Amino acid sequence: MRIVVEILLELQRMGVQIFLATHDYVILKEFDLQKKKGDKVKFHSLYRDEKTGEIKIHSTEEYLDIHPNAIAETFTDLYDRTIEKAIR
Repeated sequence: MRIVVEILLELQRMGVQIFLATHDYVILKEFDLQKKKGDKVKFHSLYRDEKTGEIKIHSTEEYLDIHPNAIAETFTDLYDRTIEKAIR
């Protein structure tokens, strides 16, 4: 993923507009680690509003500001369960 993200960021720097949909924590984190100041990377979170049932979107330029972030929550849960199993 590291090389793929590097290539996508370089294409973006050359003016190519790229849309990427993923549920992969690793690729999102690679973008977060490799993007430089001035890169035009935006993260979007689609979610269903619990009160109205409507589909909503939250957009941000910073990975850590994504909310809700089901991908990170799932990764954290997986990590926690792995640790739990290892210490049993």
